[in-house]
Amino acid sequence: MKTQFWVLTNLLSVCILQACKNEEINYPGNLQSKVDDIISIPAASLRSADELSTIYFGPLTFTRSKGTPITETISLENPEFENYENEFTLKIQNGDDKKTRVSSAEIKIDGVIIAGPSDFSKNVSSITKEITGLTNTSTLEVRLISTPGSFIILSIDGILKPDSTGTFIDNRDNTEYSYIKIGQQYWMQENLAYLPAVSPPWDGSSTDPFYYVYGYESNDVTEAKNSGYYNAYGVLYNWQAATNGESGSDDVPSDVQGVCPAGWHLPSIYEWDILVDYLGGDSIAGKKLKSESGWYNNGNGDNSSGFTGLPASLRDAGDGDFDPDGEYGLWWSSSEYSSDQAWGRNMNWSYDDITRGYYFKSVGLSIRCVKD
Repeated sequence: MKTQFWVLTNLLSVCILQACKNEEINYPGNLQSKVDDIISIPAASLRSADELSTIYFGPLTFTRSKGTPITETISLENPEFENYENEFTLKIQNGDDKKTRVSSAEIKIDGVIIAGPSDFSKNVSSITKEITGLTNTSTLEVRLISTPGSFIILSIDGILKPDSTGTFIDNRDNTEYSYIKIGQQYWMQENLAYLPAVSPPWDGSSTDPFYYVYGYESNDVTEAKNSGYYNAYGVLYNWQAATNGESGSDDVPSDVQGVCPAGWHLPSIYEWDILVDYLGGDSIAGKKLKSESGWYNNGNGDNSSGFTGLPASLRDAGDGDFDPDGEYGLWWSSSEYSSDQAWGRNMNWSYDDITRGYYFKSVGLSIRCVKD
């Protein structure tokens, strides 16, 4: 019995039990449960694009048989428990029609009633309940007090934790990016490289979007993308391009997608602060964020965070040129400082720190996006 549930709750890609689909499982007493159309595919493949929601337990069908109602107790142990967020939802389908619906029942987890008689009293067709405090040693108790032949189909949904590292595709240009979890945030490990247009450094604006590739001084996007600097550093954006014309935000999360891919956003300065604080504060976080190579005069970091901060420099609004590469890495935030300036973060080859700074919106800086 325990082996059967271990297989069912993990939805293994190969069904270890022979004839596991629609198999009748004979329990003691007069309550029977059966597997309800178990689909043998990996749990990871059930992840939705936004919430990573999947089935944690079940679905199982509980049928009221003749005789005195009994309580069936089932372990909810799941070897994949640590891979789930602490967010679970009990879902109950109550029969197929009025004749097969359960009119009264008690569903408990660890002795606490999750769904009781009042939930079934109005002949409802479905019930959904949030579960709190579920552990890997939790037990499920089901007691049906209803007409023989009535049944429920019960399952528990959970939210899988996103992988700590991975890749995704920006569908706008099919560019693949790596990401990493740092603290509770998911950051891109590379500078954004989306390039819908490109300008030479002497052209700029604080009100219209401008895009630059370090060292490139013309207007041909294809030509700019063949640049070694583009492949190493990505794109430098003025703030209007970075936000894609959206209003600035200090929120956490910022809710400013800006020029970031779908599902990602331009972080506010306070989201940057969360990252820096997690890594020990301004004075030491720079070393943990900087890449292990590429910085001027061997001013590299140890990249212990996995962020891989690059010295992509900037497009200077003052002289309309690129500052020397290898010396600085600067990234925009979604937060405004004033009507013509916005906040960003800056790392320098000669220090282990990372500083806050505010820059004219016409300056071209790099972008790192954060997962929504």
